[in-house]
Amino acid sequence: MSALNLLKPFAGAGGITYKNRIGFAPLTRGRADAKTGC
Repeated sequence: MSALNLLKPFAGAGGITYKNRIGFAPLTRGRADAKTGC
């Protein structure tokens, strides 16, 4: 899960969400985006 370490986890309204390049994404979409890096 080194990809998740690159992202900054924080508490959101829907729970834990990760901030990636495209902006804010839920944990479910965050895992898919973490692989592509987009």
